[in-house]
Order: sequence, then structure tokens, then C-alpha cells
Amino acid sequence: MSKEQKPTLGSGAIKTRKRNIHTKNDPEAFRDKIFAIFDEAGGEVKQQLSLLDDDSLDYQRYGEVFAEILLAGNIVMPGGSVNQPPTEYCVFAAETDDDVLKTIDLFHQLMRRKPFLRTRLDNVMTKLLLCGSVFSEKERTNLAKATVLLIQRNMITVTVLQKLSTKACVESGFSLNFFMTMISEYTSDSNGEVDKLLVLLKNAKLDQDALLEMMPPKDRSQEALNAKLTEHGLEKLVEQYEKKKKQGTLVELAEGVKERIDDKIPPAEIHQWVLGQAEVSSLNDKEVLHCVWDGIAKDEDASRKAHQKRALLLSNISKILLGRR
Repeated sequence: MSKEQKPTLGSGAIKTRKRNIHTKNDPEAFRDKIFAIFDEAGGEVKQQLSLLDDDSLDYQRYGEVFAEILLAGNIVMPGGSVNQPPTEYCVFAAETDDDVLKTIDLFHQLMRRKPFLRTRLDNVMTKLLLCGSVFSEKERTNLAKATVLLIQRNMITVTVLQKLSTKACVESGFSLNFFMTMISEYTSDSNGEVDKLLVLLKNAKLDQDALLEMMPPKDRSQEALNAKLTEHGLEKLVEQYEKKKKQGTLVELAEGVKERIDDKIPPAEIHQWVLGQAEVSSLNDKEVLHCVWDGIAKDEDASRKAHQKRALLLSNISKILLGRR
């Protein structure tokens, strides 16, 4: 017995599954379009922006290529070689600080309309920093200046600067020279103020020890780092680091006094230890007194009556400072 045929809708169209359309990845074609726009607009930033803000340009796919063009002038190959010829409208080819500024401002205005370009720019900056030693001195200097502008406009994630700590960058001397140029530019833009710079370095997780690690191994010392900072007009940064270092020393000395009192070390021995630490760290009598006071005060039982506590504090201070048993 045959099965009864089910009714069908005569007017119903048979639907076929849509397939993903794969387009060929062609960064060179995208680059050629960008070059054509620059040729048409010349150096007029407004005209460049108007032509670049075009939906036919696939920035989602070629955002990194675009960043490479604006920074290096053409597509950057693995290892840092830049395809030839580069466009003149890029950071590497900039002849003046104003030229660098124009290029970064162009990128900034386009990024405000296409925020996803920030991630692409992070990737390209990482790539350029890792192979920075192959660029010319002019290109490295311009890139350092551009980096300051990018940070000030929040166009990149500051942690990309950690790439300067890689072994190859450090041993070539690129890391230190690039960073010195960058922070010199940063402080000159802020009238020598270093507070914002210290915040920047903290956010990038580049403290004083990290800067020291950027120095080539054969030249690595705190004195050499201070001399390098001073050479680039960063005396205030040296002062801030020295102040921070001394503050840490004072805290350690106070903690050391407390620990030795807790361990029942005789006052005479604590006295000798304090004198030794003061000499090594070049502390004056006032600083030593504050440290000893803080160390003893931290050790005292908070439940003691005020007058008993004061008397005991004075007794301990005199014993430690004078070396009495």
C-alpha cells in the first residue's frame, strides 16, 4: 500500500542555505587605496580624513596595515623591514614635530569613529618596539615622539611599553635610548613635571628597577642610570627616585629596630646596627632619630598607660642611640 502524498504549498519557494563569502586577503590592494587617498589629498588632514572615512575601506580586516602605513610608511614585514617605497605622510618620514603631530591627530580622529582601531594599533606598536633596533635613528626618534602623543591621547595601552624590556631590545641599546627620548619628550610637554610621568610608568609597570633592567648588562648600575637620566635633562626624575628610595630605607630601618627589640637583642647591639645602616644609606641624625622612634613606638604595647609608655619609649631611645645596655 503506497503512502499518501502530503500536500505542498505550490507557491512556496525552495530556500537554499546561504554560504559565507570568502574574500581574498589582499593587504597590498588596501595599501594602494590608502596611498591613492594620500596622493589625492596631499597634506590636507581634513581632506585625508574625509577620504579615509569610507565604508569601502575594510579597517576591520586591514586595521593593522593602516597603522603600519601611518607609522612606518608601508607594510612592515617580520623582522622590521618596511616595504618600499614608503609614503611621505607617516611618522617615520616626518621632518618636524608638527608633521608627527599631524599624522597622530589624523589617526586619532579616525579612531574616534572606529574604536576597534585601538587594538590594531596596540598590535602594531608591539611589533615596532620589538624590532626597533633595525630602524634608523630618525625613525626611532620620531616613533618615540609619536608614542608620547599616543599615550597622551589614550590611543594605546601603556603596557605595550613592557616590550622594551625584552632581551634583544635591551642588549642592542634600543630600549634605553628609546625610553629616554620618550620620557624627555613627555616631560618637556608637561613643563618638567614628573608626577604624571611617574603615574604613567606605574601604569606601565615600569618602576625604577624595570628602568635599570633596560640598561645593557655591561653598563647596568644605579649610578649609570642616574647619569643617563641627568644627561637627558631628567634630574627631577632622579630626585623623585632618590626620595622614594630613601623613604623605603627609612621604613626598613624602623622595621629592623622593631624586629630586634622583639628578638630581645641588647640595645648596644641595636645601636651598632643602626649606626651601620645610617652610614651605608647616608642618613642624618634627624632621620635616624625618627626611624628609631618609629621602630620603638611600633613595638610598644598599646594597653600601657600613656605616662608609662612615654617613659619606656624615652628609656629605650636613649639606650639604643647611646648604646647603653
